Amino acid sequence: MLDFFQPAVTKHYLQSEIGYLIQGKIDITYTKGFLVEEGRWINYRRNYFEVKCQVCLLSKLDKGSSKLYVNGSQVLGFRLAISAISDEGKDVCILQYTSRRGMGPKTIPPPVALQLQMGPVEQAFKRLQFDRATPKYNSNARPKGSYRLRVQLMADFLDSTSACVAEALSLLLDVRGRNPSFFTSSSAAENPISAHITNPHQS
Repeated sequence: MLDFFQPAVTKHYLQSEIGYLIQGKIDITYTKGFLVEEGRWINYRRNYFEVKCQVCLLSKLDKGSSKLYVNGSQVLGFRLAISAISDEGKDVCILQYTSRRGMGPKTIPPPVALQLQMGPVEQAFKRLQFDRATPKYNSNARPKGSYRLRVQLMADFLDSTSACVAEALSLLLDVRGRNPSFFTSSSAAENPISAHITNPHQS
């Protein structure tokens, strides 16, 4: 399976009681909803997408202690959040549906609490959908901008504040509002795109 997410980036180091530095690690795979067409990552807005995450702390905790700190603030717990942004860094709405499409409420996916002190944890985000397709140049099928998915490991503190410990971004993604047959029948001659997959570090 092709890598859709770039390697996670450390935003804040955790620190144990005796000073060991600890990183949060996120490994992500997509399980549904994304494909590559003409060298670009594509999602059809009407289709659900899913991602699966494995999260862990890259160090053993001190013996007899489970307290962690970020910049001197004690960590109360961890949460994993999924969201989306445009290629300009603006927030993009994604929605999570109940198990029956169209028969129940849809909400912005809430962060999920994790217990990381005991070892790696797996968490899946299912039945997700973009609220809007990628903007287009007038009526042309070519995208005006692209989106990225963003997964963040958050540390919550005793004073009710929080900080991002690690963050992983996807490659640029075009979200199409029309069905696949529209794009199959459209001419590909206007702006041909190389069929190779863009290097994550160049997107």
